[in-house]
Amino acid sequence: MKERSRGLALAIVSTLILSLFLPTSYSAQKITAGASCKGLNKKVDYKNKSYTCIKKGKKLVWSKGVVIKSAAAAPTPTPTPTPSASPSPTSSETSVSLEFEDVSVKATGETTAEFTFRAKGYLSYRVYVVLVSDPNGKEISSTKVTNFSEKTVSLDLSGLECGRTNFYEARVAIFSGRDGTGNDRVAGAKIASTGVCTIPRPTFTDTYKEPSRTSKSLDMCKIQETSNIRKRISEQNQGIYKVESITGFPKTESRIPSKGNIRFIAIPIDWSDSPGEANFVNKWKEQFEIFTDWASTVSEGKVNVDVTIHNKWIRVPGSSTSYSVPSSEANPQSGEFWSKVLPTIDPVIDFTGYQFVIFILPSGQKFVRESIQELYPGGAIKDYPPKEGKILAYLGTGMYFENWNVKQWTYFAHELGHLLDLAHGGGGRWFSSMSGLDIMFNQDGPSRTLSGWWRFLANWLEPTQLFCDDVNNFEELNISLAPIDGTAKGVKVAILRISPTKVLVIESRRYTRFDNELRQSLFQRDLVKEDWNGILIYEYDATSGHLTDFFKPVASNTALSEYNWDGTTRYISKESEVVEHSGLRFSVTKSGNFDALNIRKSTSSELSAPRPTPSPAPSPTTNDFNVEPFVFGGAVRESETTAVSTWYGRFFRSYRIQVVNSSSPNSAPLFDTGIVNDYRTPILVNITKLTCSRDLTEVAVFYSGLDGKGKSTRIEQSSALSAVNIGGDGKCTGYWTNGAQGKD
Repeated sequence: MKERSRGLALAIVSTLILSLFLPTSYSAQKITAGASCKGLNKKVDYKNKSYTCIKKGKKLVWSKGVVIKSAAAAPTPTPTPTPSASPSPTSSETSVSLEFEDVSVKATGETTAEFTFRAKGYLSYRVYVVLVSDPNGKEISSTKVTNFSEKTVSLDLSGLECGRTNFYEARVAIFSGRDGTGNDRVAGAKIASTGVCTIPRPTFTDTYKEPSRTSKSLDMCKIQETSNIRKRISEQNQGIYKVESITGFPKTESRIPSKGNIRFIAIPIDWSDSPGEANFVNKWKEQFEIFTDWASTVSEGKVNVDVTIHNKWIRVPGSSTSYSVPSSEANPQSGEFWSKVLPTIDPVIDFTGYQFVIFILPSGQKFVRESIQELYPGGAIKDYPPKEGKILAYLGTGMYFENWNVKQWTYFAHELGHLLDLAHGGGGRWFSSMSGLDIMFNQDGPSRTLSGWWRFLANWLEPTQLFCDDVNNFEELNISLAPIDGTAKGVKVAILRISPTKVLVIESRRYTRFDNELRQSLFQRDLVKEDWNGILIYEYDATSGHLTDFFKPVASNTALSEYNWDGTTRYISKESEVVEHSGLRFSVTKSGNFDALNIRKSTSSELSAPRPTPSPAPSPTTNDFNVEPFVFGGAVRESETTAVSTWYGRFFRSYRIQVVNSSSPNSAPLFDTGIVNDYRTPILVNITKLTCSRDLTEVAVFYSGLDGKGKSTRIEQSSALSAVNIGGDGKCTGYWTNGAQGKD
């Protein structure tokens, strides 16, 4: 699993003409009857009512409000009062420190939202709305500058588009002087989601069509994995217990079979200094129910996951910090956790019939940062068996999984793949092109499914759901594909053999309830559901194994031409788009209930045409963007002394990256780039001079102006730099790859 550095997100959107209004006829205050007010007898009109500030006891509060009569009934209406004028600011007032205490926005209906901010030190403000997708933050609606100086302001937004997730961002600029003068500061918040559309989305009437010709033998597409990594892992501990981690045929079943019942026992444990919360069962029951449904969906009902929750906390002796696990699979802490906990839980839990253990930790705990896990025959779980049964793995989610944008069940789903012998895709702690498209490459989305190749390998798909062919001597093919996670009948996965070690896999994807529409720092483009519906084509390389990029997705010509400032290519191909690979041309002719493709050999002119390349980022025309830089990224440790730091972002002209030892905050940085003037994305920095320590933190500061001037964004992250195994002699023993390769 990975811990992410923070970042702001980018939605994939089409160009739209919107009518978005922020009514300025409302008072900047939100008026509630009985709420405190200032200024006896002061009157304010708010939402068709006139409120008066009255004295009740010793307090001034707003009255119940009187409905404002129509113009016909009241020819001479009373003008809407405005907040009492503030005195003209002096020069010292315009230099006062501006400070935001809170900025929030929430949907109030299908097309409306309420924007609220609390700030101090300001005399005027302006609110505006932008599309998250716009790289320049172009305003699509705004208020005029309003002179106002009370602590809290609320405004109603209307004219939004329904059914949108992280599509809009409301921002406020506050000024130290009146009329928008003096110093300024900007803050904003995205609307997490607008209301569900009552107008139904378009329905599709297309029907499934059988392929224009028959499939060849499926055996031709069952290519054999030849990776050195698989061979090395398979040969480890053969005399005790064979372990497998595979990407291709033949399929193995070293721990559990690929079909049938899989039983987990979930055990809640707490400590006197970290007690468990009440009513924890319902929260975890929900997570396990999703986990169960997911396993059934991806396996076509072939795998049944059953999780039993022990309904009481079991108090473990000692201090919780003595059970600390600094990173996933940290050695020896992971094994020590099991050996310390087992004597307490074994007399309480009957392990008969269970294969796996899930530990539930108290909410808010700090001593397990990422996860706790050990798979048989790893160390303690083999050396310290329970009285009953044989436990093949224990798992548990740490504080990382209490972040707002991740879920516990996805970790269990990812680990279930490993228990079924499926390899980890890509590096353990870095981004690869398939990350976000397959749960074995990244558990946190956006798409959290198992790809079609895994399902073919596990024998979960029926022959009628598969189509196999060879790229050589290929004849034109028209084929419809049923969505891979749907229930519709028909072919779900098409496989085209390229060579004895490579195939192309083609499948139909649709947004499902398992997918993540929340922002991910490594997936800056938020999941707009429609943008994850279409065809996915990827190449499988049988010479690549565990912890490598054995799946490589192929983008359409359209996607390759798009400017992707965040480095993330769109690999889901849509209707009318064309993908070219291995001398073939894949045209998505229809996308509705099913995805229809025409596949043919490319002509000589098509083969000789230059490949599309992403549009370059424009050179900045300013020395200072004058907005806070918008960045995300972080370091990946490559060895005991080196790492590579990669950063994506916008609105920066210079940066500085350092590595410091958090246990010696006053010592000089181990590594320091100094101020570097650059605006390109991504920024790649080769870090040196690291030490064998879990206390290393990367500090990255990006500046809106040249030479470290202007506004800045500062990010600190330590998860990758601290993920090392340290032997009893204090020396590093690898692990920066987060897996079986170790130091190799």
